[in-house]
Amino acid sequence: MVKIKAIIFDMDNTLHDAEHLSELSIPEVVQEMIDRGVKILLEEGIEKFRELLKNDPRNKFDKLAEMYSLENNGEIMEAVKFVYKHPRLDNMKILPGTLPALKELKGKFRLVLLSQGQPDSQNKRIDVLGIRDFFEFILTPMTGEKARAFDEALGRLNLHPEEIFVVGDRTDGEIKIANDLGMKTVRFRFGKYGKLEARDDSEKADFEIKDLRELLDIVNE
Repeated sequence: MVKIKAIIFDMDNTLHDAEHLSELSIPEVVQEMIDRGVKILLEEGIEKFRELLKNDPRNKFDKLAEMYSLENNGEIMEAVKFVYKHPRLDNMKILPGTLPALKELKGKFRLVLLSQGQPDSQNKRIDVLGIRDFFEFILTPMTGEKARAFDEALGRLNLHPEEIFVVGDRTDGEIKIANDLGMKTVRFRFGKYGKLEARDDSEKADFEIKDLRELLDIVNE
């Protein structure tokens, strides 16, 4: 294997437990819908949204809109998405293997953090977790701009794609993008996307781990 020189990390459900934040935001999402006139009981809405997150996380907002006939009500759906993507960060939980792995990897490899979402929310998460100083640079692309951000990261690193590892939880996101670019990929099986299987070879990672400390053995081979 070509010597690895850099590692690009996803953040949510890779370095910290974003499922915990999602769970805390569910009642607030449903309450936002109620406040905007959607006819729904709070407990019923909470249960239905939990089921969507469990069974179809890729299409949760489309399914939610369909369930309550909100397909043509962009204002309500944008408000719902905003509430979901800006959870309270008081109880963020860093995953057990994150800090030990980052401490060992820093200095041996060039580390990059690439986390899609609302930049202000993602940067707050980074600071609450206290992980900013581990990374050479950080990119926080908006939803839908992850592929462009990977191109930017590749340009800034100025390395061959095969010299870069990408670690993340989404087979249809960072894993597929990195595979298409020729990078090595490590799938972190955790959270709502952890049970989903790759839909084709482009979504299959070179390695799979369940604890970030397992990455140390892979990159040191």
